[in-house]
Amino acid sequence: MKLKELRKQHNLTQTDVSKIANKNQKTIANYESGETQPDFATLIKLANYFNVTIDYLLDHKSSKVFDTSGCTQAQIEVMQQIQGLDDFQVERVKAFIKGMQSGSQEALLRQQIEELKKRKNGTN
Repeated sequence: MKLKELRKQHNLTQTDVSKIANKNQKTIANYESGETQPDFATLIKLANYFNVTIDYLLDHKSSKVFDTSGCTQAQIEVMQQIQGLDDFQVERVKAFIKGMQSGSQEALLRQQIEELKKRKNGTN
């Protein structure tokens, strides 16, 4: 279980995690040492808090969910909005961001026009 690793990455004590999970500190210590395993409800609380999958938390070979710990609330809101977009819309957002990062709005517009032409012609 990756609980200890995640706890340390977030500069939390076992007592801090015990409050998050609504368990006592000894129970968290037992989870970290592998003596006991958390129940499903606790796994959900911990995975949600650390923004990881349950598989990742249990140390299965799953990748970590995108780490938002260094993001502003506005950045997190943008990421949440992107989740509801289709692939074409996501590509447009990526092109827009790339254009903003390079400072070239003209290149952005050219790329968007090319994408629209491809879509109109049925090619991707």
